[in-house]
Amino acid sequence: MSRRSPIIIDSEIAAITRLVDTLQQREDEACRLRDALRADKQALLERCVELEAKKLPINWLPNELLIHIFVELSESMDSGFDADELFHRPPVVLSHVCRRWREICLTTSRLWSRIACRSTRLCRTALLTFIERSTNNPIDLTIKSPRQSGSSDFAASYVLAKLRPHLFRLQSIFFQCQGALAMEEMVDIINAPTCDLSRLRSLTLQITEDNPSFLKTPSIRGFNNSRREGQGESVDYSPIYNSSLRELRLKQVPLFVVPSYLLTSVLFLELSFAPKEVSAVHSRSQYLLRMSDLRRFLGLVPQLTELVLFDTIPFFDVLNTDFDSDSAIFEPEEILCTSSRTRSVELPFLRSLEWTYPYPSDVHRFIAFLFAPSLEVLDLCLDDMSLNRPNTALIRGYDDANAARDDTIVPRVIQLESLKELSVQSVDDDALTLVFRRFLFPVLEKLAIANVDARRRSGGTLGPVPRLESIFRDPRMPCLTHLTLSHFDVNPENGRSMLGYMPALTFLSLDTCFGVRKILEALTEMGGGLEGIPTDHTVAGRLTARFCPRLSSLSLLRCAVEAEGLRTVVKARNVRAGIDSVAKDGQDGVIIVSYNRPIKKLPRPAANTYVGSSLAGGRAASTASSAEDACHAARIICIRVGDCGSITKEETLSLRDLGVEDVVWSDATLFSAL
Repeated sequence: MSRRSPIIIDSEIAAITRLVDTLQQREDEACRLRDALRADKQALLERCVELEAKKLPINWLPNELLIHIFVELSESMDSGFDADELFHRPPVVLSHVCRRWREICLTTSRLWSRIACRSTRLCRTALLTFIERSTNNPIDLTIKSPRQSGSSDFAASYVLAKLRPHLFRLQSIFFQCQGALAMEEMVDIINAPTCDLSRLRSLTLQITEDNPSFLKTPSIRGFNNSRREGQGESVDYSPIYNSSLRELRLKQVPLFVVPSYLLTSVLFLELSFAPKEVSAVHSRSQYLLRMSDLRRFLGLVPQLTELVLFDTIPFFDVLNTDFDSDSAIFEPEEILCTSSRTRSVELPFLRSLEWTYPYPSDVHRFIAFLFAPSLEVLDLCLDDMSLNRPNTALIRGYDDANAARDDTIVPRVIQLESLKELSVQSVDDDALTLVFRRFLFPVLEKLAIANVDARRRSGGTLGPVPRLESIFRDPRMPCLTHLTLSHFDVNPENGRSMLGYMPALTFLSLDTCFGVRKILEALTEMGGGLEGIPTDHTVAGRLTARFCPRLSSLSLLRCAVEAEGLRTVVKARNVRAGIDSVAKDGQDGVIIVSYNRPIKKLPRPAANTYVGSSLAGGRAASTASSAEDACHAARIICIRVGDCGSITKEETLSLRDLGVEDVVWSDATLFSAL
C-alpha cells in the first residue's frame, strides 16, 4: 500500500475539522433550543404556581398591607420569643415562605430592627445581617443575660460592641442581667458623654438577683461616681443631645445610673426595689432605696404623668415633717391640700400612682412628700399586716416611737382634690380601715375595693366589708358614679349605709360577694310620700329611689343571688322611672327624699337663672341641676350577670321585657375564658 502524502492528509484533516465545526454548531443550536425549551417550561410551571397561589386569599392582599401584617406579627411574636439564635426570628421565617414574601421582607427594614439576645450563644453572622438589613430604621434592643452575678456576658458585650456605631438609632433598650457586674457595661454606655441617645424612648434596666451586691461596682452603687457628680448634679452641665425618653423602668438598679438629661422628658416611671433587711441600712455592698434619694430623683422628672412602685417601699430616712422652713404652711383645720406648695417634690403633671405592698402608714408618708395637683388615679395593693414579720417597721425606716412622734407633731389630713379614681386591694381588714383615715377625696368618681386574701377564700368564707365611716375620714361621696366590691361579705346594715352616701351612683359591680340579696332589696325601696302608683299620672311630687336614684348599670359576677330578686329591682326602678317621666312639668318645686324624709325643697330654676360669667353663678347652676337630677329615678338600662349559678340565661334575657336595653349573660365556662 502506497504512503499518502502530507498534502492529502492535511486536506482530509481540514474536511474533518469543518465537519466537526458543523456538528458543534448543530449541537450548540440544540443546546440553545433545549435551554429555551427548559426556560419556557420553567416559566409555564411558575405561571401555574402563581395561578394556583392566587386561589389563596392571603395572596389577594397588596404588598403594603402584607408589610403591616408582617410587622405586627413580628413585633407580637418577638416579645415572647425564647430562641437562642437570631436565625429563628419571625422575619427570617417569613422570608423563607415564598419569593414574593422574601422580596417584601428584604425591602422592609422595620422587620429587622428588633435585635434580641437571650443566651450566651449568639450567631455573629445573623447579628450583622440584622443590623445591615435594618438600614437606618430605629432599633429595639433586648438583652437578657443568663450569666451568674459574678461574671460578665461575652455575648451581650459583643452585641453592645457591634451596636456602638448605631447607638443613635436605638429606640428602646431592655437590659436584664443576674448581677451588678453585668450591668456596669450598659451603665457606662448610656452615661458616655459622646453617646447619642436622642431617639431613645424606652429604657428598662433590671437585675434579677435578690439583694445584689455592688461591692465590685462602686460607680453603679454611687461611691466615687465622678461621672454622675460631673453630669447628673452639675448646674453648668448642658447635654449635647436632646432627650426623647418617655418610659423608664428600674429594678434593683440604683436611681442615679441614668444621666439626668434623659430624665427631663420621662412620662412613665416604674421602680421595683424590694424591702431590704435591717442590716442593709448601713451596708456599702447593697443598694437601699432611701426616701431622701427618691425625693431628689423625682425632682429630676418634672414631666412625669404615671408612677408605678412595684413591690417598692422606700426607707424613710426623712419624715414628712422635714420640709423647707419657708414652705411649711399649715392650713385651717390641719387639712393639707394637694394644691398647697408645701411639698418638697413638685410633679404638676402626675396623673396616676400605682403602688403594690405598702403599709397603710406608708401611703400617707409617701404622698406627704408630693405636690401633685393633677393626680386623678390612685391604685393600691396593701401589704398583709396580719403576718408576724420582725423588724418590718425598721425596714421601712421608722420604729413605733418615730411613727407616734410624727403623728403627734403633724396630724395632717391630705386633701386629694383632683383624684377621681381610687382602687385598693387589701388582705386583712385592719389595713383597709387605716390607709385612708388621713385623706379626703372631695371629687372621687370611681371606687373599687377588693379583698385578695386567698386563705380566707379557700376556706369558703369572705371578709366583711367595713362601714364606709371606718374606711374614709369623710364617707360622703356626692360625686361617686362607679362602685366595685370584690370578695366581700356585705353586712346588710353596712351595705345600706354605704349606698346612702352615694346619691350620684350610676354603676354598681359586685364580684364574688355574699349578702347581695340585701343590697338588691335596698335598691328596690322607694320614697317620696306616694303610697302607690297613680293611674292618672298626675303627681305633685317626685317618686324616687331611696338609695342611688341615678343607678342605671348593674353587674353581678359569681354572686349568690336569685333571679327573682334581680327582676324585682329592675321592675321597681324601671316602672317608677316611667311614672316620673310623665309627671307634670309645671310644679313649683321638687322634693329630694332620703329615708322617707323630705330634706330640702328647691324651686325649679328658670332657663336663664344661672347664666353669667361669675364662678359663683356657675356653681349655683351646677348645684341646682344636680339636685334636680337626683330626684329622678333612673332606669336600669344595662345588666351583666356572670357565673351566677342561680340565674339562667333565659331569666337574664327576660329582663329586656322590663326595659333593660343591654343584657349580658355568661356561665362559668364563658366567664373563665374572658
